[in-house]
Amino acid sequence: MRKDDISRLLERYLSMQKEGKDPYFDADEIEDLLDSFEESDDFTLYEEILQLGMKQHPNHPGLQIKRCKLLVYNEEYKKALKLIDSITDIDEPELDLLRLECYYSLNKCAEAKAFVEKLIRSDCDYLEDVFEYIAPVLGELGMHETALDFIRTGQQYFPDNIVLKEELCFNLESAGQIKEAIEVCNELIDNNPYSFEDWTTLGRLYSIQEEYDKAIEAFDFALTCDETDCETKILKAYCLFMNENYHKAIEVYSELTNNEQYKYRVMPLMAECYLRLDEYETAYGLLHEALENNKQYEEPASYINYLLCCAKTGRLEEEEKILEKALKLFPDHINLLYLKALYYTEKGREDEAIRTLAYILEHVKPEDTYINNFTDTHFQLANLFLKKGDIENALKHYLQVIDLIPTFPMVHLKTAICYLKLGDTQKFMDHITQCTDEEIIEFEGDYIPSDPEQNKSPLIDLIKEYVNKKKEK
Repeated sequence: MRKDDISRLLERYLSMQKEGKDPYFDADEIEDLLDSFEESDDFTLYEEILQLGMKQHPNHPGLQIKRCKLLVYNEEYKKALKLIDSITDIDEPELDLLRLECYYSLNKCAEAKAFVEKLIRSDCDYLEDVFEYIAPVLGELGMHETALDFIRTGQQYFPDNIVLKEELCFNLESAGQIKEAIEVCNELIDNNPYSFEDWTTLGRLYSIQEEYDKAIEAFDFALTCDETDCETKILKAYCLFMNENYHKAIEVYSELTNNEQYKYRVMPLMAECYLRLDEYETAYGLLHEALENNKQYEEPASYINYLLCCAKTGRLEEEEKILEKALKLFPDHINLLYLKALYYTEKGREDEAIRTLAYILEHVKPEDTYINNFTDTHFQLANLFLKKGDIENALKHYLQVIDLIPTFPMVHLKTAICYLKLGDTQKFMDHITQCTDEEIIEFEGDYIPSDPEQNKSPLIDLIKEYVNKKKEK
C-alpha cells in the first residue's frame, strides 16, 4: 500500500479515537498499518491497532501472526510459544521462524536443534530464510558458540549466502577466534571490494591482533569508500598511535578537530600523542581546553595525563587542584589514588601517604587492576614504613611484592635490609644474594633508616664494603 494510503488510514484511526469511537478496518487494512509500523520501527500505536484488529477479526491468520510477533518483540517468549502452539490451522513459514526465536531465547537449544533438523528433512522451500533469520538472533543473544554451529550447518546448504558469512564473521570475533574472522572478512571483501563496512571490520580485527600496519591499510581502503566517516578515522589514528607513528596520528586527529561533534573527544587522544613526543606544553593546552569545555569526555586517563603535563610544565598549584578534582570524580581509581600518595610523599606527608596506599590495598583487588600497579602500591607503602623505621610492616609489604613479582627491582635488596635490621642474618643472605649487580651498585646508605646503634653492626660495614667493591669494578 502506498504511503499516502497508509497516512489516510492512520488519520482516520486517530480522528475516530478522538471522538471516543473505534473505526472499522478490514483485516488487510490492519495488516497494512502494522506492516508500516514495522518498516519504520515505530511501535507506538502497534499494540492498540493490533488489539482493534483482533477484536474485529479474531480468527484472521495474518493478525494472529502479528500477535505472535508482538509477544516476541516484547520478549514474552513463553506466551508467544503457547500462542504459536495453539495455531494449528495456519501453514505459515513466519511462525516457524518465531518458534525458533522463542526456543533459543528461552535457551531451549535441544528443541530448536530438533526443529531445524525437522525442517531440513522436510526439504522446506524457505530453509535459507530460517538460517538468515535465526543467525542474527543468536548473535544478539550472545550465544556465539551456538551461533557458529548453527551458521556452519546453514553453510552446508547455502555456502555462498552473504548474510551467513557476515554473521559467521561477527560471531567468530565475539568468540575470540580473530584469525578465523579475518579469513571470513577477506572472503566478504572478495565478494564486494567496495564495502565500507567489511573494510572497517577487517581493520578492527587486525587491530585486535595488534597487526597495526594491516589495520591501517584496511582503514585506508574503508575511507576510500566513505572518506567522511569519523569513527573509522579515530580507529586509524589509534592504530597509528599504537604503531608509535605519533605525528601521523596527530594529523588524523587534527582533521577531526574541525568537527564540533568530535573536537573535544579527540583532543585528549591528540594530547597523548604529544606526551609521547615530550611536547608537554602542547599536550597541556589540549587537555586544558577539552576538560574545561566538555564534561562528556572526563575520564581518569585524561586527568592522569593532565597531571603529568602540570608536573612537567611546573604548574604545581594547578596540579594539586586537578588532583583534588579528579579524585572527587573518580574517588576509587587506583592510579589517581597512587598519584595522591606520591604527592603526599613528595610533600613529606608520610602518614597521609601511608593511609592512601593502605586504602588502595584494602579496597582494590589485584584482579581489578594491572598487577604492576598493585605491586607498586605494596612497594611504595613498604618504602614509607622503612623510612619511618617500622621494619616489620615494611618487611610484610616487601614480601608481598616478592610474592607477586619476584624480580621486582630493588625488592630483594630492601627485604635484605629489613632482615638485617631485625638481626636475621640467614634471611639477609638469602635475599642479598638474589640482588643484581646493578642493584647492589645503586645501593645507598639512606635505604637504611637512621639508627646510630644498629648501624654500627658489622653487617652494615660488610654490605657497604661489598657495595664499594662493586662500584670500583
